[in-house]
Amino acid sequence: MLRSLVVVSVLVALLPMAFLMPQVGLYLWGWLDYMQPHREVYGFASDLQLNLIVACATIIGLFVSKERKFPDFSWPTLWLALLTAWVFVSHLFSLEPQQSWQYTDRAWRVYLFIFLILIIAHSRIRMHALLWILGISIAYYSLKGGIFTILTGGQARVWGPPTTMIGDNNHLAIATAAVIPILNYLRLQSRNLYVRFGVCAVLFFSVISIIGSLSRGGFIALMVCAAFFWWRSRHKGLLALAAAVVIIPAAIYFLPQNWTERIQTIEEIDTDSSFQGRIDAWKNNIDVALENPLTGAGLRVPYLDYVMVNYQSESRETRAAHSMYFEILGGTGFVGFFFFAMYMGSGWFTLSKVRKRTYGIREWQWAHDLATMSQVSLAAFFVGAASVSMEFWSGYMTIIAIGTNMLILVRKHLPAAADTPVRAGARSRGRGSWRARPSPS
Repeated sequence: MLRSLVVVSVLVALLPMAFLMPQVGLYLWGWLDYMQPHREVYGFASDLQLNLIVACATIIGLFVSKERKFPDFSWPTLWLALLTAWVFVSHLFSLEPQQSWQYTDRAWRVYLFIFLILIIAHSRIRMHALLWILGISIAYYSLKGGIFTILTGGQARVWGPPTTMIGDNNHLAIATAAVIPILNYLRLQSRNLYVRFGVCAVLFFSVISIIGSLSRGGFIALMVCAAFFWWRSRHKGLLALAAAVVIIPAAIYFLPQNWTERIQTIEEIDTDSSFQGRIDAWKNNIDVALENPLTGAGLRVPYLDYVMVNYQSESRETRAAHSMYFEILGGTGFVGFFFFAMYMGSGWFTLSKVRKRTYGIREWQWAHDLATMSQVSLAAFFVGAASVSMEFWSGYMTIIAIGTNMLILVRKHLPAAADTPVRAGARSRGRGSWRARPSPS
């Protein structure tokens, strides 16, 4: 009951501000969406539609305030708009509307939140505020998970908040791996020594939490994250030496036996029943997409035995696809999958453009660093999400939206014809430097 009172008290204190400053509502919405704190409480707050209340206040505040009402044009915004529309089209032609509506409803709510980010989070300060909220929200669970893993010797799995997008151990592990680069960026940007040390501690426990989840997908995502860290670093030799001399030997010594046995099953995909079940689910979604190439079966409809029996090319078990790519393919068809893939691809190339435009410019080093860390984050998530159904997780979509607004901000303040003279003499720091630099908001 006390936890419920705390959550509701925070909501009551900040909600009136959302009517005057919609960015406050956006931050509050982000906190509720990323962290799901009401799922961690006991009592009346756990059943309240807090997200809906905050969303209504934020939208009303946006329309009555002097804030702009629409986002600037960008390719990620266009593809997201088309994806949102196609999710509804897919539902209209769903093979089982009652099944698909609950996920269509979830999808458009997440997409609405991302559109509001594109509209409201258009300055460096607002971008950083959202990133801190995302980082702290996931860090809360990874910190708990890391401590839990150490105290139990890794003999029990780390789970997220129940009935949420990150409730599953695999989902939480992959979300944690995706947020690690963002936390690293925030560490570099902070001028407070205590904050830097605190974030370093969180990064350590985040890695331990991923290990404690016993998630093979989380482990792969963590390895992708580490590989991109190394690739983007200017100190590749030093990092490789540290890994060979310190990190790897320590990991081998301290890792629990059950974790080692779990990860070793990656080599046994031909006989692993869990992996073979996923392959069956992927084939099911391909089959239903081939039969319904434009609209698919409707979101998560391929979960249903009595629907899929008419579309399977052979007798296979019907289950969750455990891949956001096949979930979208089977649920929305090839058209929806195309919009989804273009949104992610345009988000990646947008970050590449930010890195290219801001490379070697001291005043915009923060944007270069954020774009770099965002790409590391997305690389870890895109690989990890191939094995989990996280297409509706707002974390990675937030990173793409912030990258989109960052490119718009760079273009407004740093015209292509005028940025060359500013670069003079600035390249001596070397490509990929992640040192924090002051810059305009």
